Amino acid sequence: MTNKEYEYMNEKTIDEHLICSYCNKPFIDPESTTCSHTFCRQCIRSKINNGTSVCPESGCSKPFSVEDLTPEGPSFRKLLDRLLVKCNRCQQTNIQRSTFDDHINHHCPKATVQCSAADLKCSWTGPADQLKQHKIACVYEQNRPMLLGLHTEIENMKNLCNELQIQNDHLRTENQRLNQRCDRYEIQINERCDGFETQIDNLNKMIRRMIFTLRGKGNIILARLIGESSSPTVHMKRQHLSFEL
Repeated sequence: MTNKEYEYMNEKTIDEHLICSYCNKPFIDPESTTCSHTFCRQCIRSKINNGTSVCPESGCSKPFSVEDLTPEGPSFRKLLDRLLVKCNRCQQTNIQRSTFDDHINHHCPKATVQCSAADLKCSWTGPADQLKQHKIACVYEQNRPMLLGLHTEIENMKNLCNELQIQNDHLRTENQRLNQRCDRYEIQINERCDGFETQIDNLNKMIRRMIFTLRGKGNIILARLIGESSSPTVHMKRQHLSFEL
């Protein structure tokens, strides 16, 4: 596997046992197959199709799966870590490969870095050796105290808005719950009103039947009185009863 960030010092003198036969470069994250052939992790896994493959070592072709791959031990990896490389950015030489990432991240003057005010939305990126000059003219860095204050206020407002949104959601939920309760009460009240109306209708019918019955009984009594006597006094009572009914 090739790393374009660096090149090996005296690559032709590197022990062939440290060279991947697939990419012809020193191993990176070496893994071995069950047939004891070693390759870079990325190289050997690129050969696996649908979980299986055959060993790419010349003359082998033994089948294997990804579960068959085992990482090489620490002692073998230490030999690889001690290999010396040259940085292709700043041209510094004799860097141990194991420390190359630290060189790029913290020491290489040509490594691409961000402005220290990137947290304030400064979009500048460039070589590390130009960062100091940029910071002198960077308006974000010059106004850091004010921008940090504004940033804090904005964050506080965001937090307040979030809290208000939570409260609003709670009130909306509570309002929906109350509306549902009111709907249930309205249904219960309507059902009770319908029941009362039915009872009133039944009472009215009962009263009308009672009035009809009483009138019938009154007429019977009146008829009996008429039949028993035809005296003027009885005749006057009959007229009086008839008038009341």
